Amino acid sequence: MNVRVANTEERELAFKIRQAVFIEEQNVPAEEEFDEFEDSSQHLIAWINDQAVGTARLREYQGWAKFERIAVSQNWRGHKVGAALMDALLEQAGERQCCLNAQCQAQDFYRRWGFEPVGEIFLDAGIDHIRMERRLV
Repeated sequence: MNVRVANTEERELAFKIRQAVFIEEQNVPAEEEFDEFEDSSQHLIAWINDQAVGTARLREYQGWAKFERIAVSQNWRGHKVGAALMDALLEQAGERQCCLNAQCQAQDFYRRWGFEPVGEIFLDAGIDHIRMERRLV
C-alpha cells in the first residue's frame, strides 16, 4: 500500500471515493460534502495495486492541522487502509497539533493515534460527531 498527496488529476479519484462513501452510503448531501476548502487543502490517496482505495483531506484550521474526509472504499475496509491514511496524515502534519471531527462510532479508531474527544457531541450532515484533538506534549 502506498499513500501520497494527490496531484491535480488524482484529486478526482479522491472525490469519487468520498462520493461513494459519504454521499451514496451515508446519505450526506453533496453540497455539504464538497466545500470551499477543496482547493486550499491537501488530498491524500491510498493506493493498492494502482487502484485508489482511500482518501483523506488535510488543511490548516486556526493553527491546527485538521484531518477531514477520511474515507475507505467499501471493498477495502478491514485492510488497514484507514490506518495507513492516518499515519500519512500525521507525517504530513509534522510537529503541529492535530484535530478532527470524528463520527462518534469511530472514536476508538482515532484514539489509537492519540486523539481524545473534546466538547459535546454535535450533528454534522445528520450524523453524530465529536471533536477530537491530538495535542503536542
